[in-house]
Amino acid sequence: MTQPDDGVIPAFQQRRKHMLQHFGFSLLLFVLALVLMQIGEALPDLLGLGRRGWTTAAAVQMIAGVVFALVGFLQYRCPACGNLVRGHDRYRLGVLIDPDKCPKCGVRLKE
Repeated sequence: MTQPDDGVIPAFQQRRKHMLQHFGFSLLLFVLALVLMQIGEALPDLLGLGRRGWTTAAAVQMIAGVVFALVGFLQYRCPACGNLVRGHDRYRLGVLIDPDKCPKCGVRLKE
């Protein structure tokens, strides 16, 4: 298949970069949530929050991590056809991290 647009590869690589940044930030939020849970267990009265306050803060961090991961996942689309770049149909959230071409339309996504 011929390349329909010369801007497809740079556009996809930019989307790939943003997706990886979102996933990295999500991972940091999950780690922060685990740290907050440990603080709540070890020092429940630190900063006057109490155990419930630390647990709530950890839950908010977990939710924020999930939101960032979903935003990164949903923007990871082929610039030519607009479909998510999935590795296979069996797993609904599985994506190809560095594909050579779009599995749906076949356009090149990497030089």
